[in-house]
Amino acid sequence: MILIAVADHVVIDVREPDEISRDGSISGKVNIPSGQFSDVERSKSILLEHKDKEEIIVHCVKSQHRSPTCAISLS
Repeated sequence: MILIAVADHVVIDVREPDEISRDGSISGKVNIPSGQFSDVERSKSILLEHKDKEEIIVHCVKSQHRSPTCAISLS
């Protein structure tokens, strides 16, 4: 288990809920499945939800594609 205790950032886990159930979770993370990032308005709302954070960390333990793609959609 990884503990996230720094208040100035948020970890967004972009895996699907069944993957998190099967493979484990990151304490303190926010789960937003990667499919939601393809909607421009949803990406904007994700940024607004976490505007108080200095850093948004986008994480996917399984893929080298999903987290970078989701991170780019937030930029």
